[in-house]
Amino acid sequence: MSSDNSSQSNDVDNIQRDIDIWKGRLTLVAIGLFVLYAMAFFTLKDFPKSLDAEKWGQFGDFIGGLMNPLVAFAAFYWLTRSVKLQKQELAATRGRVECCQCYAERAC
Repeated sequence: MSSDNSSQSNDVDNIQRDIDIWKGRLTLVAIGLFVLYAMAFFTLKDFPKSLDAEKWGQFGDFIGGLMNPLVAFAAFYWLTRSVKLQKQELAATRGRVECCQCYAERAC
């Protein structure tokens, strides 16, 4: 029983570590995109900036189009990780239920 608990604890610790790594990666990507935009904005000083809201809307759609696949990939990754963890938890729970049934049958 204690080996199951330590195994589950390790799984939870590993998942928490992975979550922290992914948070850092996504934060770095967001900061990197912002820095690239800022660099382009300040290096193109002579380039006229549009006052047309439609152009800025198109630019926002472009940025959203860049970020959407990254966010979707991260969501899919964590969905598959959570399903895997739930399967492991279900298998451990089934094992314990079978053990308890065995003890209950012996007691009767």
